[in-house]
Amino acid sequence: MIAQLEARATGPLVNRLLSNTAFTFLGKAAGYAGGLFLTPIVFHVLGSETFGLWALILLLSGQFGLVDLGFGAALTKHVAEFNASNTLQRINQPFTVAVLFYVTTSAVLAGVLWTHAEMILRFFSVPSTLWDQARVLLPLTALVFLLSSVVGVLQSLINGLQRMEITNAIAVLQVISMIVLTLFFLSLGRGLAGVVIGLLCSLALVVGGLALFAKRLLPSLRFELPRRRRGGSHIYRFGATVQVARISGIVAAYSDRVLIGHFLSLETLAKYQLGYTVIALLRGMALIFGPAIVPAASELAERGDSGRLAKLYSRGSKYSLAVGIGVGGIILALAPLITRAWLGHEDEQVVQVIRLLGLGHTFHILTGLGTSICEGIGKAGVEARFGAGLAVLQICLGLIGVMALGLTGLLAGTTLAMTVASALFLRRFHIMMTRSGALQEAVPGRRILLSGLVAAGAGLFSSQLPTSHLLPTWTPGWFSLVACTGIFVAAYATMLLSTGCVDDTDRRLVSRLLPNRSTSISRASEQEI
Repeated sequence: MIAQLEARATGPLVNRLLSNTAFTFLGKAAGYAGGLFLTPIVFHVLGSETFGLWALILLLSGQFGLVDLGFGAALTKHVAEFNASNTLQRINQPFTVAVLFYVTTSAVLAGVLWTHAEMILRFFSVPSTLWDQARVLLPLTALVFLLSSVVGVLQSLINGLQRMEITNAIAVLQVISMIVLTLFFLSLGRGLAGVVIGLLCSLALVVGGLALFAKRLLPSLRFELPRRRRGGSHIYRFGATVQVARISGIVAAYSDRVLIGHFLSLETLAKYQLGYTVIALLRGMALIFGPAIVPAASELAERGDSGRLAKLYSRGSKYSLAVGIGVGGIILALAPLITRAWLGHEDEQVVQVIRLLGLGHTFHILTGLGTSICEGIGKAGVEARFGAGLAVLQICLGLIGVMALGLTGLLAGTTLAMTVASALFLRRFHIMMTRSGALQEAVPGRRILLSGLVAAGAGLFSSQLPTSHLLPTWTPGWFSLVACTGIFVAAYATMLLSTGCVDDTDRRLVSRLLPNRSTSISRASEQEI
């Protein structure tokens, strides 16, 4: 199966799109599985307060993304375009500028964290017992940002060539190395310092691996300073525009944690981090098609193939809705089971975070196709306005909510902001694509929604059935979660099939991922996208 997908990686567009999505799924699945495995171990070893400090370190390294200029998205788009026009050597100068920018920015951030550590710790109400440890670890977040950014740059080069089997294989190796190194340092009693060192070592290994493959795939790649003041300016403008759009993701992921750390406590921040880990997993798996859509849409736009771009949008809208509703149903119905199986007990605050935050992210998932196509066809301004609006709305509603009702108010404000902003973006994007003639077929939205509601009801009902007395003491949590998830998926799939949501085109596209299919099926599905 894997070998067959690799063979398709350089084939026709539909082959690359499907195989890249499959490889992205494997890479993300490994990453999130590693996170799910490590998080409860780290939580129990460190304790809630020290784990809250770990959440603060992740918060700061993520917030540094606000100073990013969007080089990753720009490089992916333009590598795809330069590859189509056989001018890949033009990427050298933007690549050099990106690396130098991240090195310089990380050095400045490390200095700021070192000199202003006490102010940061006071702002987030970090207990004084953790200050000595925090002063040493905080500057290392700048190094985490540097290595993560360089990883993103190298991944963008390879993804622009639509060789995502490489980037995702290396991502799997990173997960394995991070698990091994983290457990090793924890076994030595290194505590939080060991967790940070394990993360840094795994990122360094990934940088080395990606650099080797990038040089192999792009023999002309080298460091080259811009010779003209305006050289590559269109790439930088596009990247900056995309970065404004991605502020929504940064704000959604981290602004809540800033408010919790300042107004509430590190322990509450730790509970929020646990809940958000589950949401990030489900959200990431629902948006697996994004990295494959951007270069595919960019290639179609470069060729002027508006017909196939229209089909990509029509078909993708249907799949986005189906996946988004499916993820939302699992979150709402099975949140208590998830916490019991994962943490060993049901935590009310973690369940609250999963359900309320998950509802907002369900609506946000529906924008994934639109934002990916916007990046691919160079219409990042639409996404940028959406991101800026969401950022302002989420900060305002989150601040009002946390001051009035604490954690519950914060989560409610975030959910409302994401729902309103996502609805406005979807309306705007739909109008833009419809005017260009892109919407060629109706999306069975009501039938998909009905299928999701029925499946959520089946999952919720099955989760209430008593099963613990039938099983050994260590199995009920995981067994119940797997069983109820299986019931949800079976009910959802049955409803989608019985209500006519799945058509012949869907079946042909699925057959592309299965071995030993006939060439007639391949040709038929090639015409669909």
